[in-house]
Amino acid sequence: MLRKSIAKLASVPNELVGAAGRRYQFKELLQERPLLGRVWLATSGQDQYILKDIPEDIISNFNEKIRPQLRDSPYIRLPLDTIPDQRVLIYKYLTDDFLSLVRKKISMRAREKILRDSLQGIAELHDHEIVHLDIKPDNIMVTCSHTGQETTVEQVQVTDLENAAHLPKVRCMKGMLAGNENWRSPEAHFKGELNKPTDMFSFGIMCIYALLGRVILGADDDLQKHVAQGALPFPIRLQRQVSYFGNQEGVEGLLKHIGDDGMLPMLPGGGINPGEQHEMAVLREMQEETGGLVKIRSNLGCVATTEEYRNDLHQMSFGYVADVVDDSGSPSLTEDEVNDGLGHLWLSVDEAKTRMTEAEPRSELGLYIKERDIYLLDEAIKRTEEGRA
Repeated sequence: MLRKSIAKLASVPNELVGAAGRRYQFKELLQERPLLGRVWLATSGQDQYILKDIPEDIISNFNEKIRPQLRDSPYIRLPLDTIPDQRVLIYKYLTDDFLSLVRKKISMRAREKILRDSLQGIAELHDHEIVHLDIKPDNIMVTCSHTGQETTVEQVQVTDLENAAHLPKVRCMKGMLAGNENWRSPEAHFKGELNKPTDMFSFGIMCIYALLGRVILGADDDLQKHVAQGALPFPIRLQRQVSYFGNQEGVEGLLKHIGDDGMLPMLPGGGINPGEQHEMAVLREMQEETGGLVKIRSNLGCVATTEEYRNDLHQMSFGYVADVVDDSGSPSLTEDEVNDGLGHLWLSVDEAKTRMTEAEPRSELGLYIKERDIYLLDEAIKRTEEGRA
């Protein structure tokens, strides 16, 4: 959701004094999280606490957008203290998390109690337009006691709200790889639009884990076997999600939701670097996206322009006509372009126009790209014919 701070966090002293005057003595480092800070176990008197030092941009988002929306709740773990002038949040210590308790084979009655209280916490977040975005069993903290084979659940709280999002009304998150891969929703895998449903999907996977004691989207032997053969984990998990829960209507709904336009044909192109001339950008983008070397028909100049306003984006496109000089090179795609399945195909102008016309994009962006590129191609054809006259 937010750019992660890469500043190295200062070493923590043996004792810190909270805003409420309570003194915390450090007992144990529990987690060292790259770019996300550390998690400590500390004591104050006879009580134990969890201390988190958190990067500045994340804690600012929490303090400004998340914490003010929420009231104290037995089902949501909120910080009960802070360290003045430091990026440290202090939480009540709970003895276990749901992931480990299921592994310990607690009773089904106890699991049902934990799921019920977890759902209550998620519902309270959603009532205040807060979307967690990382629901998973190890973000469900539990205090419980054990007598023989029976487990008594005393308190259940949804935790790790620092990366949650405040999404009032019809707002959503997009472009973010949210959550843990073992519990992530299909639309989150695609960095699609995220809101309350993505939390509920993850909660559903957590319910299956509670019943089966198995992470059905986890890195089991079958997944690891396919990865060893060169497969990527993401498509395997997505294939499982579709085969376990999907039908034709659901798959079509997912494609519509994420705006997946399949192999949408479009003209090559891209951004102009600072200080770069348009013609040089054309040559560079063609080589990066196709590996081809081209020569611009300079007598035609820029054959057409388009202008787009979308959300915070203001984009202008400039069309040029060029001839292929050498198509034997290899493209230099970015990691995102590779993951998005970007490829290239050399076609005649007529073939390209036919494919663009027959394309049926599902997303608003895809519809715009189709309209824009057909217009640019038509103008290129028109200007080329005029140049021959």
